[in-house]
Amino acid sequence: MLEITLLIIIFLNTLIYSVILALISVGLNMVLGVLKILNLSHGVLLAIGAYLSVTFVRSFLSFGLPIYTTYIALGLAGIIAGIFMGFTVEPIILRRIYERVEIQQLLATFALMLILEDVIKFIWGPQSWMITEPYLYLGNLNIGGISYPLYYVFLMVVGYVILLITYIFLNATKIGRIIRSTAFDREISLALGVDVKRVYTYAFTIGATLATLGGALIAPTISLHPGFSSEYIVLSFAVVVVGGLGDIKGAFIASLIMALARTITVMVFPELELAIIFIIMLLVLQLRPEGLFKGGR
Repeated sequence: MLEITLLIIIFLNTLIYSVILALISVGLNMVLGVLKILNLSHGVLLAIGAYLSVTFVRSFLSFGLPIYTTYIALGLAGIIAGIFMGFTVEPIILRRIYERVEIQQLLATFALMLILEDVIKFIWGPQSWMITEPYLYLGNLNIGGISYPLYYVFLMVVGYVILLITYIFLNATKIGRIIRSTAFDREISLALGVDVKRVYTYAFTIGATLATLGGALIAPTISLHPGFSSEYIVLSFAVVVVGGLGDIKGAFIASLIMALARTITVMVFPELELAIIFIIMLLVLQLRPEGLFKGGR
Protein backbone atom coordinates (compact mmCIF):
# COMPACT_ATOMS: atom_id res chain seq x y z
CA MET A 1 0.00 0.00 0.00
CA LEU A 2 2.84 2.36 0.87
CA GLU A 3 4.52 1.66 -2.47
CA ILE A 4 1.32 2.46 -4.38
CA THR A 5 0.86 5.69 -2.42
CA LEU A 6 4.47 6.65 -3.13
CA LEU A 7 4.02 6.00 -6.86
CA ILE A 8 0.85 8.13 -6.90
CA ILE A 9 2.68 10.99 -5.15
CA ILE A 10 5.59 10.73 -7.61
CA PHE A 11 3.15 10.71 -10.53
CA LEU A 12 1.25 13.78 -9.26
CA ASN A 13 4.40 15.72 -8.36
CA THR A 14 5.85 14.99 -11.80
CA LEU A 15 2.76 16.22 -13.62
CA ILE A 16 2.45 19.32 -11.44
CA TYR A 17 6.10 20.36 -11.73
CA SER A 18 6.15 19.55 -15.44
CA VAL A 19 3.18 21.79 -16.17
CA ILE A 20 4.89 24.71 -14.41
CA LEU A 21 8.07 24.14 -16.42
CA ALA A 22 6.09 23.65 -19.63
CA LEU A 23 4.09 26.88 -19.30
CA ILE A 24 7.33 28.83 -19.04
CA SER A 25 9.46 26.79 -21.45
CA VAL A 26 6.92 26.38 -24.25
CA GLY A 27 6.37 30.14 -24.30
CA LEU A 28 10.11 30.79 -24.25
CA ASN A 29 10.71 28.31 -27.06
CA MET A 30 7.84 29.76 -29.12
CA VAL A 31 9.44 33.20 -28.98
CA LEU A 32 12.81 31.69 -29.87
CA GLY A 33 11.36 29.61 -32.71
CA VAL A 34 9.32 32.39 -34.31
CA LEU A 35 11.14 35.62 -33.46
CA LYS A 36 14.62 34.00 -33.35
CA ILE A 37 15.37 35.87 -30.11
CA LEU A 38 16.41 34.28 -26.81
CA ASN A 39 14.39 36.44 -24.44
CA LEU A 40 16.25 36.75 -21.14
CA SER A 41 13.39 38.77 -19.68
CA HIS A 42 10.93 35.89 -20.07
CA GLY A 43 11.18 34.93 -16.40
CA VAL A 44 10.10 38.40 -15.28
CA LEU A 45 6.88 37.91 -17.24
CA LEU A 46 6.12 35.03 -14.89
CA ALA A 47 6.75 37.37 -11.95
CA ILE A 48 4.45 40.05 -13.39
CA GLY A 49 1.65 37.50 -13.75
CA ALA A 50 2.20 36.36 -10.16
CA TYR A 51 2.28 39.86 -8.67
CA LEU A 52 -0.74 41.02 -10.66
CA SER A 53 -2.65 37.98 -9.41
CA VAL A 54 -2.00 39.19 -5.84
CA THR A 55 -3.62 42.52 -6.70
CA PHE A 56 -6.58 40.87 -8.42
CA VAL A 57 -7.22 38.30 -5.67
CA ARG A 58 -7.04 40.90 -2.91
CA SER A 59 -9.30 43.23 -4.89
CA PHE A 60 -11.90 40.49 -5.40
CA LEU A 61 -11.86 39.67 -1.69
CA SER A 62 -12.00 43.34 -0.65
CA PHE A 63 -15.16 43.74 -2.75
CA GLY A 64 -16.74 40.97 -0.70
CA LEU A 65 -16.78 38.40 -3.51
CA PRO A 66 -16.76 34.68 -2.55
CA ILE A 67 -13.36 33.00 -2.25
CA TYR A 68 -14.07 30.72 -5.22
CA THR A 69 -14.06 33.79 -7.49
CA THR A 70 -10.35 34.19 -6.74
CA TYR A 71 -9.69 31.44 -9.29
CA ILE A 72 -11.25 33.71 -11.90
CA ALA A 73 -9.01 36.49 -10.59
CA LEU A 74 -5.92 34.31 -11.13
CA GLY A 75 -6.90 33.61 -14.73
CA LEU A 76 -7.75 37.23 -15.49
CA ALA A 77 -4.47 38.43 -14.01
CA GLY A 78 -2.46 36.01 -16.15
CA ILE A 79 -4.31 36.80 -19.37
CA ILE A 80 -4.34 40.58 -18.91
CA ALA A 81 -0.66 40.67 -17.95
CA GLY A 82 0.31 38.51 -20.94
CA ILE A 83 -1.68 40.51 -23.48
CA PHE A 84 -0.42 43.84 -22.13
CA MET A 85 3.23 42.74 -22.14
CA GLY A 86 2.88 41.12 -25.55
CA PHE A 87 1.41 44.17 -27.26
CA THR A 88 3.90 46.57 -25.67
CA VAL A 89 7.26 44.77 -25.43
CA GLU A 90 7.32 43.25 -28.93
CA PRO A 91 6.37 46.35 -30.99
CA ILE A 92 8.27 48.87 -28.86
CA ILE A 93 11.45 46.99 -27.98
CA LEU A 94 11.99 43.64 -29.70
CA ARG A 95 10.97 44.81 -33.16
CA ARG A 96 13.90 47.20 -33.17
CA ILE A 97 16.53 44.50 -32.58
CA TYR A 98 15.53 41.68 -34.95
CA GLU A 99 18.32 42.50 -37.38
CA ARG A 100 20.96 43.08 -34.69
CA VAL A 101 23.66 40.58 -33.83
CA GLU A 102 22.81 38.02 -31.16
CA ILE A 103 24.92 39.61 -28.41
CA GLN A 104 23.02 42.88 -28.83
CA GLN A 105 19.71 41.04 -28.65
CA LEU A 106 20.80 39.31 -25.45
CA LEU A 107 21.95 42.59 -23.92
CA ALA A 108 18.67 44.27 -24.86
CA THR A 109 16.50 41.55 -23.30
CA PHE A 110 18.78 41.44 -20.25
CA ALA A 111 18.34 45.19 -19.83
CA LEU A 112 14.59 44.73 -20.21
CA MET A 113 14.69 42.11 -17.45
CA LEU A 114 16.40 44.54 -15.07
CA ILE A 115 13.96 47.32 -15.95
CA LEU A 116 10.91 45.11 -15.38
CA GLU A 117 12.33 43.87 -12.06
CA ASP A 118 12.59 47.49 -10.91
CA VAL A 119 9.08 48.23 -12.18
CA ILE A 120 7.82 45.34 -10.01
CA LYS A 121 9.62 46.80 -6.98
CA PHE A 122 8.21 50.25 -7.75
CA ILE A 123 4.61 48.98 -7.95
CA TRP A 124 4.54 46.22 -5.31
CA GLY A 125 7.51 47.22 -3.18
CA PRO A 126 10.45 45.10 -1.95
CA GLN A 127 8.44 43.17 0.65
CA SER A 128 7.11 39.64 0.25
CA TRP A 129 3.52 38.95 -0.78
CA MET A 130 1.34 35.89 -0.23
CA ILE A 131 -2.18 34.94 -1.29
CA THR A 132 -3.15 31.76 0.50
CA GLU A 133 -6.93 31.94 0.06
CA PRO A 134 -7.13 30.03 -3.27
CA TYR A 135 -4.67 27.45 -1.92
CA LEU A 136 -6.46 26.81 1.38
CA TYR A 137 -10.02 26.98 0.04
CA LEU A 138 -9.78 23.66 -1.84
CA GLY A 139 -8.48 21.77 1.19
CA ASN A 140 -6.52 18.53 1.04
CA LEU A 141 -6.86 15.15 -0.63
CA ASN A 142 -6.12 12.01 1.40
CA ILE A 143 -3.85 9.62 -0.50
CA GLY A 144 -3.06 6.50 1.51
CA GLY A 145 -2.98 8.46 4.74
CA ILE A 146 -0.94 11.30 3.23
CA SER A 147 -2.57 14.75 3.00
CA TYR A 148 -2.10 16.25 -0.47
CA PRO A 149 -3.18 19.84 -1.29
CA LEU A 150 -6.00 19.87 -3.84
CA TYR A 151 -4.80 23.20 -5.21
CA TYR A 152 -1.86 21.40 -6.82
CA VAL A 153 -4.32 19.14 -8.64
CA PHE A 154 -6.24 22.24 -9.74
CA LEU A 155 -3.00 23.82 -10.97
CA MET A 156 -2.12 20.66 -12.90
CA VAL A 157 -5.52 20.34 -14.59
CA VAL A 158 -5.79 24.02 -15.53
CA GLY A 159 -2.18 24.10 -16.71
CA TYR A 160 -2.61 21.14 -19.03
CA VAL A 161 -5.86 22.58 -20.36
CA ILE A 162 -3.99 25.79 -21.21
CA LEU A 163 -1.24 23.81 -22.95
CA LEU A 164 -3.83 21.74 -24.85
CA ILE A 165 -5.62 24.89 -26.02
CA THR A 166 -2.28 26.32 -27.15
CA TYR A 167 -1.49 23.13 -29.07
CA ILE A 168 -4.89 23.11 -30.78
CA PHE A 169 -4.58 26.81 -31.61
CA LEU A 170 -1.16 26.37 -33.23
CA ASN A 171 -2.13 23.25 -35.20
CA ALA A 172 -5.81 23.60 -36.03
CA THR A 173 -6.37 27.31 -36.68
CA LYS A 174 -5.37 29.50 -39.59
CA ILE A 175 -3.46 31.97 -37.42
CA GLY A 176 -1.67 29.13 -35.66
CA ARG A 177 -0.56 27.58 -38.94
CA ILE A 178 0.65 30.98 -40.15
CA ILE A 179 2.71 31.37 -36.97
CA ARG A 180 4.27 27.93 -37.49
CA SER A 181 5.00 28.58 -41.16
CA THR A 182 6.58 31.94 -40.32
CA ALA A 183 8.80 30.21 -37.79
CA PHE A 184 9.82 27.70 -40.47
CA ASP A 185 10.59 30.25 -43.21
CA ARG A 186 10.11 33.99 -42.75
CA GLU A 187 11.02 34.92 -46.34
CA ILE A 188 8.49 32.58 -47.95
CA SER A 189 5.81 33.84 -45.58
CA LEU A 190 6.62 37.41 -46.62
CA ALA A 191 6.45 36.42 -50.29
CA LEU A 192 2.99 34.91 -49.70
CA GLY A 193 1.73 38.19 -48.28
CA VAL A 194 1.84 37.32 -44.59
CA ASP A 195 2.05 40.32 -42.25
CA VAL A 196 5.13 39.04 -40.41
CA LYS A 197 5.20 41.95 -37.95
CA ARG A 198 1.72 41.09 -36.77
CA VAL A 199 2.60 37.40 -36.59
CA TYR A 200 5.59 38.22 -34.41
CA THR A 201 3.38 40.24 -32.06
CA TYR A 202 0.87 37.39 -31.81
CA ALA A 203 3.60 34.80 -31.20
CA PHE A 204 5.28 36.87 -28.51
CA THR A 205 1.92 37.60 -26.86
CA ILE A 206 1.05 33.89 -26.72
CA GLY A 207 4.47 33.06 -25.27
CA ALA A 208 4.19 35.90 -22.74
CA THR A 209 0.66 34.86 -21.74
CA LEU A 210 1.77 31.28 -21.08
CA ALA A 211 4.43 32.65 -18.73
CA THR A 212 2.12 35.12 -16.95
CA LEU A 213 -0.57 32.45 -16.54
CA GLY A 214 2.08 30.16 -15.06
CA GLY A 215 3.03 32.91 -12.62
CA ALA A 216 -0.58 33.54 -11.65
CA LEU A 217 -1.20 29.83 -11.03
CA ILE A 218 1.84 29.29 -8.82
CA ALA A 219 1.36 32.56 -6.87
CA PRO A 220 -0.86 30.96 -4.16
CA THR A 221 1.78 28.27 -3.50
CA ILE A 222 4.83 30.46 -2.85
CA SER A 223 5.98 33.67 -1.20
CA LEU A 224 6.53 36.36 -3.83
CA HIS A 225 9.63 38.48 -3.47
CA PRO A 226 11.84 40.43 -5.90
CA GLY A 227 13.91 38.09 -8.04
CA PHE A 228 11.97 34.92 -7.20
CA SER A 229 11.44 34.16 -10.89
CA SER A 230 15.17 33.80 -11.61
CA GLU A 231 15.14 30.14 -10.57
CA TYR A 232 12.28 29.35 -12.94
CA ILE A 233 13.83 31.06 -15.96
CA VAL A 234 17.14 29.24 -15.42
CA LEU A 235 15.27 25.94 -15.25
CA SER A 236 13.29 26.81 -18.37
CA PHE A 237 16.52 27.47 -20.27
CA ALA A 238 17.67 23.98 -19.27
CA VAL A 239 14.39 22.56 -20.55
CA VAL A 240 14.77 24.45 -23.84
CA VAL A 241 18.29 23.06 -24.31
CA VAL A 242 17.15 19.49 -23.66
CA GLY A 243 14.06 19.76 -25.87
CA GLY A 244 15.80 21.59 -28.70
CA LEU A 245 16.04 25.31 -29.42
CA GLY A 246 12.82 26.52 -31.01
CA ASP A 247 11.08 23.14 -30.74
CA ILE A 248 7.80 23.73 -28.90
CA LYS A 249 6.80 20.06 -28.66
CA GLY A 250 10.31 19.19 -27.52
CA ALA A 251 10.04 21.73 -24.70
CA PHE A 252 6.89 20.03 -23.42
CA ILE A 253 8.42 16.52 -23.50
CA ALA A 254 11.63 17.81 -21.90
CA SER A 255 9.52 19.36 -19.12
CA LEU A 256 8.09 15.93 -18.32
CA ILE A 257 11.55 14.35 -18.29
CA MET A 258 13.02 17.07 -16.07
CA ALA A 259 10.05 16.98 -13.70
CA LEU A 260 10.24 13.19 -13.31
CA ALA A 261 13.99 13.32 -12.68
CA ARG A 262 13.56 16.08 -10.09
CA THR A 263 10.68 14.31 -8.31
CA ILE A 264 12.58 11.05 -7.95
CA THR A 265 15.76 12.86 -6.89
CA VAL A 266 13.91 14.82 -4.18
CA MET A 267 12.77 11.53 -2.64
CA VAL A 268 16.14 9.78 -2.91
CA PHE A 269 18.82 12.51 -2.81
CA PRO A 270 17.08 15.82 -1.95
CA GLU A 271 20.42 17.66 -1.93
CA LEU A 272 20.60 17.16 -5.72
CA GLU A 273 17.13 18.58 -6.42
CA LEU A 274 18.35 21.30 -8.81
CA ALA A 275 21.64 19.70 -9.76
CA ILE A 276 19.94 16.75 -11.49
CA ILE A 277 18.28 19.06 -14.01
CA PHE A 278 21.58 20.62 -15.00
CA ILE A 279 23.31 17.24 -15.05
CA ILE A 280 20.74 16.13 -17.64
CA MET A 281 21.30 19.35 -19.57
CA LEU A 282 25.08 18.85 -19.61
CA LEU A 283 24.70 15.25 -20.80
CA VAL A 284 22.41 16.35 -23.62
CA LEU A 285 24.84 19.10 -24.64
CA GLN A 286 27.63 16.52 -24.80
CA LEU A 287 25.72 13.76 -26.61
CA ARG A 288 23.13 15.65 -28.65
CA PRO A 289 23.85 19.40 -28.74
CA GLU A 290 20.85 20.18 -30.96
CA GLY A 291 18.47 18.77 -28.31
CA LEU A 292 16.76 15.42 -27.84
CA PHE A 293 13.66 16.28 -29.85
CA LYS A 294 14.89 18.88 -32.34
CA GLY A 295 13.20 18.58 -35.68
CA GLY A 296 9.48 19.06 -35.27
CA ARG A 297 7.05 21.61 -33.90
